[in-house]
Amino acid sequence: NNGIVEFDVRLRSAQQQLQFKIKDFGKGIKECDFERIFQPFQQVTTNDKHKVYAGTGLGLPITQKLVEAMGGSIRVDSKVGVFTEFTVLLPIITPSSSSSSTREAEIRELQLPVVALAF
Repeated sequence: NNGIVEFDVRLRSAQQQLQFKIKDFGKGIKECDFERIFQPFQQVTTNDKHKVYAGTGLGLPITQKLVEAMGGSIRVDSKVGVFTEFTVLLPIITPSSSSSSTREAEIRELQLPVVALAF
C-alpha cells in the first residue's frame, strides 16, 4: 500500500514560533480517539477490534511530554480513511541579551525546507 507523508515546517514570526506539520494520507483516526492516542500504551482499533497501528503506544505520549517540556503544544486532526495530521508548535527562544530588532532579523533569516515523502 503506497502512502504519502508530508512534512512541513513554517516560521510563525508574529508568534515567535516554529510550526511543524506531519500529514499522513492513510487510515486516519476517529475524533473520539484523539485524547486516547496520547495516553501511554493505548492503541487505536477498528470496529472489528483489529489493530490499526503497530507499536507499543508510547511514541505520541513521549512526543507530547517532550513538546510540552519545551514550552510547546501538539494537536491532531484526522478524517478516517483520508488523513491524519499532527501539528507541533514550539516557541523560538533567543538569548535575552539580543535586541528585539536583532531577534527579528535572525528569525527572518531562518530558512527551512518543506519535504514530502512517498512510500
